[in-house]
Formats: sequence, C-alpha cells, structure tokens
Amino acid sequence: MTWPIAVAGTVSVPLLAAAALAVVPSHRAARAGSAVAAAAALGCAAFLPWTTAEPGDALLTDGLAAHLAVLAGLVGLITAWAERHAAPRRPAILLLLLGLVQLALLSDDIGLAWTAFAAAAMLTAGWRPGPALLPTAAGVLLALFGVVLLHAAASPPDVGWPGLRWTGLPAAAPGCQGHVLSLAFLLLLAGYGAVAVLAPRQAGTGSASGVLLPVVAFSVVLRLRGVMAANADAVAPGPPLLAFGMGALLLGAFGVWRRGRLLAASSLGHNGIAAVAFGLGGPAATFAGLLHLTAHSLAHAALRRSLPAAPLAVLLVALAGLPPFALFGSEALILAEAVRVLPGLALVFGLGLLLLAGALAVRLRERRSGPATGPSGTAFAWVWLPVAALLGLGAVMPAGVAAWFRAVAASP
Repeated sequence: MTWPIAVAGTVSVPLLAAAALAVVPSHRAARAGSAVAAAAALGCAAFLPWTTAEPGDALLTDGLAAHLAVLAGLVGLITAWAERHAAPRRPAILLLLLGLVQLALLSDDIGLAWTAFAAAAMLTAGWRPGPALLPTAAGVLLALFGVVLLHAAASPPDVGWPGLRWTGLPAAAPGCQGHVLSLAFLLLLAGYGAVAVLAPRQAGTGSASGVLLPVVAFSVVLRLRGVMAANADAVAPGPPLLAFGMGALLLGAFGVWRRGRLLAASSLGHNGIAAVAFGLGGPAATFAGLLHLTAHSLAHAALRRSLPAAPLAVLLVALAGLPPFALFGSEALILAEAVRVLPGLALVFGLGLLLLAGALAVRLRERRSGPATGPSGTAFAWVWLPVAALLGLGAVMPAGVAAWFRAVAASP
C-alpha cells in the first residue's frame, strides 16, 4: 500500500516534525520549526482536492475529507505562528496533535480513525491533567463501543470486512441490523460529542485542540448521517443531532453570560449551531453548517487573550455573528432552513442565537472599556489573515468557493 504524496505529507510531516522537535534543545528553534512544519503540512493538504486513492489505500479523498484536512492545516499553522511564547515542548505537542487529527480525518479504516482520535483526545487531556481527564476518557470509550457495534451491525456473513471502512459502509447499511446500527450511532454521537464539548476547556495544547477535535467529531457525524439514512430500520439521525446542538448552543450562551471561560463557552455554542445545521439535513443546511464550522474554527484558532484591542474586538464581533463576517451568513442560512423545516424549533434556535450574540457583545464591551492588552505593531500581523478569510467568506464569497462548499456538502 502506497499513499499519495499529498496524503502522506499531510499526515507524516507533522508527526515526524513532532518527533524531531521533541529533542531540539533550543526553544526558539522549536517554535520556528513548528511553524515551518505546519506550513509544509498545509501545503500538502492543499493538493488533496486533486488527489485520488486506490481501493487498497484505505484513504478518504472525497470533498469532505479534503476540506476538513485543509481546515485542520490552517488551524495548525495559525496556532503554530501565534504561540511563539508557548511553554517548552508545546510546539512538538501541537504538531503531534495535528498529525493525529489528520490521520483521523483521512483514514478510511474506522478503527484506525478512532485510534488516532483517541490518542489526540488523551494527549489533549493528559498534557495538563485536570477535571476533564476522566470525562474525556469516558467519551473515548463510548466511541469505541460505538465502533464495535457499528462493525457488528455491518458485518453479517454477506457483508464482511467493508463494515469497518467508511467507503464500504453506505453500501452495507441497507442490510445492517437497524437496532444495532441505531445504538452504534447514539454511542458514537455521545462519545465523539463529549470529547468535542470538553476539548475547548483543556488548555494543554492551546486553542488548537478546541478546534481540531470537534472537526474530527463532525466528520464522523456527517458520514454516519448518510449511513443511518440508508437503513429504513435505523433511528433518524436528525432528532439526536438537533437535541445535542440546541443543548450545546444554550449551554454555551449561558456560559458566556456567566463570565465563564470565553473561548470554551463560545466554542460550545458555535459547535451547537453547526450540529443543529447538520441535524436539519438537506443541501442548504449542510452547506451552512460547513460554512459555520469553517468560519468558527478560523476565528477560534486566532483568538488569544494577549491580542491587542483592535484585532480582539474584530474577532469577538465575528464570533457574535454580526455582519459582514461569515458567521452572520451561516447563522442566517441555518435559521432560514429551521423556519422552513421546523418552525417551532426555529423560535428556540433564534432565541439561542440572540442570547449568544448578546453575551459576546457584552464581553466585547467589557474588553473595550478595559486597558488594551498585548503588544501592538507587527507582532500580531498574522491575525489579520484569518480575519480577511472571515470577511471573504461572509461578504464577498467567490462563486468558485461557494461551488466548493456545495460539492463538499453533497459528498458524505
């Protein structure tokens, strides 16, 4: 089995660089090497949309895998560039996390993908052990039970090994045992969802873990959604996703209002918004959910307490879902789809959006009334790149980018 160069580079560059930087004595050299390795991995990921895999490669090269791998690479590069004053060994930990996440996103083998995700989750929780360590471990185990049941549901005598391959699972889904498949879906949603909810609260690998682990979780959810829809006896994936999303949105909004950890609470709320979009289903809602996940990931990766007042204020405005940034457009699209599909849910969802936006606006006002933090000048010039992307995706999205998002929304 020979992996295409783009896939091999996307996965192996950060893993090999992490091993090398772990023994580099100079912290300055490690920080510089981390940024270079993250940029090289992103360069490899940029070729994934034009990469095809052979049947025996056990790789995912569809639009969803390529899009999320590029997004993960962008988050890794932003974090590596931003954390130039990070603690020793964190550059190596960041690259190790990035490599594991890319493996989880690009592996067609469901067991290998879970292994990479579990390693990334425990790396995040164990770097600085805290109260989230045991719940994270519980979420990883729940996801493992879901993988085992998924294989059991999709592996009667006439199906066999494809039950553990994402590419083979849709064809096997109609013949799966519906009740076992339903239980597997709920366990996977609970396990991956728990890790995604806990990840933003863990500061061991900076803000990267709070973005990268939810990206993997949503990748699994989107692929499972198509599998569940192909089985007439399985539970509909929409209601559990909607319940999870609404709960996360409201908890995140209340967390911001209560002056909790801003990054963790806002990330929880925005992940809930994306889950609502994917729970609604359909091309328009999935398009909006992918746009929301992409925009939030870029904004969250760039947000730092040490930012000067101006870029910090701009990022908080973007996270509040105000125009002309991309989150405003994605939230408007999701709300419109909710009104069309479930008007009753749309009312609660709209109130949740207002609550989250209001809470972030209050936090923005507090930041503006306080002293400016962090140095100014060129030290934070990098932050304007994700800000420009948020503006471009929201105000002037090119037709080619919109077509790409539509293609990705149709790929799972």
